Amino acid sequence: MINIYDLNGKVLFTGNESNAFTGIQVGGYEAGMYFVKVQYANGSTKVQKFIKTAN
Repeated sequence: MINIYDLNGKVLFTGNESNAFTGIQVGGYEAGMYFVKVQYANGSTKVQKFIKTAN
């Protein structure tokens, strides 16, 4: 499972592994910092931040 959160912890996107291979569209998000949380089938979790710049 893949989730994208804003700095307030609001979930903006929820998807699965297939989304990661095809891409996740963030063009509609405002410029700022976001977090991507990936939960793998084996139970492990990874969180990565990304910064969206202005279009």
